[in-house]
Amino acid sequence: MPEPVLLKLDVQGFQAHILHDGERMLSRSLAVVLAACVEPLCGSQAEFLDVSLELRDSDFRYAGKLDLSFGDDGRVLPFDAQLVA
Repeated sequence: MPEPVLLKLDVQGFQAHILHDGERMLSRSLAVVLAACVEPLCGSQAEFLDVSLELRDSDFRYAGKLDLSFGDDGRVLPFDAQLVA
């Protein structure tokens, strides 16, 4: 696979597992687009803060969001976060 890589993670709550097992791919990536949730939609889903801290340990930093929407109750709906190395 040619480098650099843009990694898109939209894995319905399995981000932490993918990041843990995908260190080689992550090390080849310059940017990550992460499907993120401020609050988990199901019990096993990782929150954005937890996943972003794990990415920070791999020298990625939060660079913004692609979109942001709110539910009828005012809660932030899932969004795409950009992180760069």
